[in-house]
Amino acid sequence: MNVQIPRDLVKVIKDNNLVLFAGAGLSYDFVNSDDPPKKLGDWKNLIKEIMECLMSSSLIPCRNADSLNSMIISIPINTSLM
Repeated sequence: MNVQIPRDLVKVIKDNNLVLFAGAGLSYDFVNSDDPPKKLGDWKNLIKEIMECLMSSSLIPCRNADSLNSMIISIPINTSLM
């Protein structure tokens, strides 16, 4: 996945000053830039893709990956809407 992250966004992430607000269903129809494109689907998959992108850009230390994955797994998903 090739994503250009704006410098200002990188700065607020490094400074621990970023809060993400997103509504339900935001990611459901999104696709990534992989070849072939992959639908991101539910909230867990969107967060996982963001985390992987941030780790590959060294914005999140890979040593935190296990604890972040545990947090992602614990996110409840309302499957009745799908």
